[in-house]
Amino acid sequence: MVNIKAKKTGEQPVIFGYGFYSVLTGSMEPTIDTGSLIITKQTKPEDIKVNDIITFKSNYTKNLTTHRVKEIKKDKSIKFITQGDANNTKDPEPIDSSLLIGKVVFFIPFVGSVALFIKSNLLFIFVILLIFLITLKFIKNIGGDRK
Repeated sequence: MVNIKAKKTGEQPVIFGYGFYSVLTGSMEPTIDTGSLIITKQTKPEDIKVNDIITFKSNYTKNLTTHRVKEIKKDKSIKFITQGDANNTKDPEPIDSSLLIGKVVFFIPFVGSVALFIKSNLLFIFVILLIFLITLKFIKNIGGDRK
């Protein structure tokens, strides 16, 4: 059910309120390295605090961004002023709370790169695995003929 919805909407699957994303840029280095896998927890905007690291949608593209909250503005809605740890300036526009994906609760270095490789090379990996299994079966048959 989760994967079917994600496939239809083009969004990453969320499992029990947790989303898994690969870091593609160095804007959060040295805290979170490029190629890391981040785990976000769906969080209410009012529970986000200054210095939390959040993942959010872009106003203009389908891209997701993960940056640190530097300020919180509360008018008619909650808006987050964010900045990447590696960046010298704050992000140009406040992030409306409706764009919040979640709060980063954990990250694992390098695992995101592996996940992206597998996702983008699934057919290649399947073909290699199939060739390996056929070769293994062929070797077993040759070994069985000698007995």
